[in-house]
Amino acid sequence: MQRNKAESENSGSLDMADVDMTTYDLSAKNPTKKNEAELRDPQEILDEIYELDAKSTKILSVIRELL
Repeated sequence: MQRNKAESENSGSLDMADVDMTTYDLSAKNPTKKNEAELRDPQEILDEIYELDAKSTKILSVIRELL
């Protein structure tokens, strides 16, 4: 950590006791970073797109009738 920069929730500092002394692995891994959300199944995404398209089509039909 830089001496003149305050540590924040995004800081990725670590204790030397946590460093693997056989490899000195200093990979850029932020231990404070939250886990990413799991990816959805592609079929689930396509189903949602189809459902939203159907809703959009209905709404556009109503609008077209109003014109």
